Amino acid sequence: MKAMPGRRRTRTSRRRGSEGAGRRGLLEKEMAAAGKRWGQRHVQHDPTDTKAEVKAMSEAFTKQWISNGRVISPDKLPAILKAGRAFREGWRSTKGKVRGSDRLVMLPLRREAGAVVVGVRDPILTAAVLQELCRLPLAEITVVHSGAASSLPQPSSMDSRVTVVYHPDDVQEDVERAIGAKLARTESLLFVHGGLVLSAEQLAPYLLMIEAGADAVLCDYHSTLGLFTEWDGPARVTAFVNTSIGRADLGANSLHRLPHALSRQALQHLSSQQLMVPAKAQTALVAAGLTMKVCGSIPISSVRKRESADLSRLRLGDYVEALHQAIEIKGSRLSLTDGSRKRLSHGRQGL
Repeated sequence: MKAMPGRRRTRTSRRRGSEGAGRRGLLEKEMAAAGKRWGQRHVQHDPTDTKAEVKAMSEAFTKQWISNGRVISPDKLPAILKAGRAFREGWRSTKGKVRGSDRLVMLPLRREAGAVVVGVRDPILTAAVLQELCRLPLAEITVVHSGAASSLPQPSSMDSRVTVVYHPDDVQEDVERAIGAKLARTESLLFVHGGLVLSAEQLAPYLLMIEAGADAVLCDYHSTLGLFTEWDGPARVTAFVNTSIGRADLGANSLHRLPHALSRQALQHLSSQQLMVPAKAQTALVAAGLTMKVCGSIPISSVRKRESADLSRLRLGDYVEALHQAIEIKGSRLSLTDGSRKRLSHGRQGL
């Protein structure tokens, strides 16, 4: 009796699924054994030194991940997370328990990464933001806070990687971000808001995209906007400026939305003044030909709740400045062609 084609495809798909599960199982076993092996080599002199423990574990995991030619890509995140958990548990099985290491999200990062937290207003929310950041293999976490000191989280809730920079005057979040970027020493930098709690797993792709070669990674605010008729003024102007500088694919996405990430190359290309005006910073990076990508999504309710009418007007002004900057760099036509209006030809004909 001839087998039914549909049944044959089902058996094939099942076989492929079981083979894939088998490979994943082998990877986790490999990583667990490697974690135990690397953990036995590492000597932790101070069991309370989270920074040293994270650095050693992260470097070991990165070496193990790339040892067999595995690529570092956000597309591999599910496999990376599973391998990282297995490696972490293998490592911890050989050592005393350093605070927080049981929830550490392992990522293959060949260069040191850091984070800057701005917009600190609620100590409870900021403590939750820091808790998730401390789960990432970050070398340093800088909290830039201005205004009322009462909204700072308690030092007891921080690990050794966290540094708090306090400015007594209440300054804008963009200024706080420029301060944090100036102080950072790492090769990549993740910027997050102190009032928006995102899991370490949600933030991990930003670091992986920078590691894979991007210079700037924006959050995908554009996909949450819905119909164009429902967009607000700043979103429309953002999309117009992005189109004008030849990056229509960015839509309404912008560096003034958090979270986002920048490479050291991008940070070196921008002045402190440009970092204070995200629209100008974005225009400058695009004009310089640096790689800019979009990753993930952000809860739109949190974004809109934070932005007042005054802030929206400020954003509009920033994008007007950015447009002038782009014209200075690329000329009055920007990236727009003038094929349908041949002024020079008409002039020669005396028209």
